[in-house]
Amino acid sequence: GRDLMDIKVGTTFKKRGKHNKDRVYTVIDTLTTINNSGKVVRVEYKCAYPFIGQQVTSVERATTIKMGIL
Repeated sequence: GRDLMDIKVGTTFKKRGKHNKDRVYTVIDTLTTINNSGKVVRVEYKCAYPFIGQQVTSVERATTIKMGIL
């Protein structure tokens, strides 16, 4: 696929939108979906940010991360 594999665990980024204003997300894992013929059909990234002493996780697409890389 398109250069999706170049986002590494540990990459930090911010998301757009007013409720995401000061949140710094960190990529903590790569989630790769492969179909029966062994072709990668989707790559997503498990991300986390700290919130009131806890780690909140979300799954983000490469485009979101690339737009906000710090």
